[in-house]
Amino acid sequence: MKNKNKGWLTFSLGAAVMAVCYVFSLWRGEENLSELSSMLAAATVHELGHIITARALRLPLGGMRLDILGARISTAASISYFDEWMLSAGGPLFNLITAACLMPISGLCEWISLFIYSSLGLATLNLLPVDTFDGGRMLYCFLSSFTDGDTPRRVVRFLSFVFVLLMWLVSVYLLMRVGNSLSLFVFSACLFSKLLDE
Repeated sequence: MKNKNKGWLTFSLGAAVMAVCYVFSLWRGEENLSELSSMLAAATVHELGHIITARALRLPLGGMRLDILGARISTAASISYFDEWMLSAGGPLFNLITAACLMPISGLCEWISLFIYSSLGLATLNLLPVDTFDGGRMLYCFLSSFTDGDTPRRVVRFLSFVFVLLMWLVSVYLLMRVGNSLSLFVFSACLFSKLLDE
């Protein structure tokens, strides 16, 4: 996708609100600093994976936008379906490689274990065939490389609704049963609203 933003790094209002909420939660003691920092480190590795993949493929990067659903890296020019598939796969791949490399030393400290779980969780989540996730882009590029027309978009859109609905149902169950998982509930609701907007 071609970058339409000015400046290499931009932030949406939603990303700013989420950052303020996390800082407030940390200040009040509701969030664990180790858990939050391990998630942010896993997200950083994920985005670096996309950037390193783009550099390896010699793709011109246009910028990065942080929004409520994560980061979006765009290219400065149109790219092939193969290159876009590889670019999308780079983030989850780097999370999986990093987690695998750190597993032998996971017992050294709790933070390393949290980082491994965060990396594995982020890679798994991003590989789901949901439109705004890497897995959705990968599936779209794969289907578009040999299918004409609107079929790839319709397939990805249908699978997006199925998987987001499943995530939302799991979050509702966890909220009612365990009293936990408010963040998954909010995340799923944001995804639903984004899918319905398109």
